[in-house]
Amino acid sequence: MTNKCTYTFNPENTESTLDSSWDCPHEAVEETDTCMFHMSSDERSEHGITDADITDALLSIMKAGDVDERQFIGATLGTHDFAYRDIEGIDQHRIDFRHATIDEFHAERARFEEQLDFRDATIGTLDLNNTELEEGILGKRIHITNHITLFESVVTGDNTDFEHGVFDGSVVFDEAEFDNNVTFDRAMFNDAASFKAVKFYGRANETGDNTSFNQATFTESVSFQRCIFEATQFNDVTFKGNVNFEDVEGNGAVEFTTATFHGDVVFDESVFTDDTDFTDGTFEQEVSLVGCEFDGGTAVLDDDVSFADAEFNGDVDMRLLTSGSADFTDVSITCDSFIWTEATFT
Repeated sequence: MTNKCTYTFNPENTESTLDSSWDCPHEAVEETDTCMFHMSSDERSEHGITDADITDALLSIMKAGDVDERQFIGATLGTHDFAYRDIEGIDQHRIDFRHATIDEFHAERARFEEQLDFRDATIGTLDLNNTELEEGILGKRIHITNHITLFESVVTGDNTDFEHGVFDGSVVFDEAEFDNNVTFDRAMFNDAASFKAVKFYGRANETGDNTSFNQATFTESVSFQRCIFEATQFNDVTFKGNVNFEDVEGNGAVEFTTATFHGDVVFDESVFTDDTDFTDGTFEQEVSLVGCEFDGGTAVLDDDVSFADAEFNGDVDMRLLTSGSADFTDVSITCDSFIWTEATFT
């Protein structure tokens, strides 16, 4: 006769997306009252359970388990490798790792038909390189203690949500592609971050159907070089290190209102075909907009680019800039050099 795991997660004293206590549905390991997912590493060692055993059990449940079985809330897991696996469940219900603690989660070139839910989880290394996430990934309040990579990953289906995420190590999303809402609002990036050549989704900033980094903080350098933006918001973002937006393609309204750039920022050769807004922005160091184009959208009353009430405390280079309607009302310029050579305002 088998017994159910006695583990219960109570969300009363912690931030959680759970609104009531949760009881583990998995079978307890023989002669214990805990399943292999909720055992400590020492307890698993005592019973001869390895990380590979856990990986096999997770794979089996993710492919054939029912809705309840695909919940691993509060689990304590080690290093697990799902590289090159095609993971397709019997239904579309998400794979739930909320509040889990995971040393390493590797899924290079894997495919997940169901949504991955890492909300409130703590993960050392999250490796999703070249991974297909057909229903998106949830990471609200996720804490990455080592590093996260989504190099060349394709994320479709439901929203990608890293709101309030904390990333202590490097972040690499280079060449990833998102076809639905992406949220990094109020996220904290404590190491270098790279979003080079990412294709971001965004239908309309006004309705929140967009990509959003609002109120995020980047403590080190970050690169968005060669990104393709649709409707995207960087409102009230703090960039403490150098920022690279070189050769960006902005096909929807892109907003940087009240953003603060403490380091150098480069927008060279970027083209924005919809309205771009830097209102109330603060630029503490050098700003380079060489060869930028601000074409603006169809709204007649909106400026194609606005720097109204912006503050420039470092040298500014706007050589060869091209813009339609531009607003520099009440701009503060305290820098030594502000270059407009061959700039064109149509």
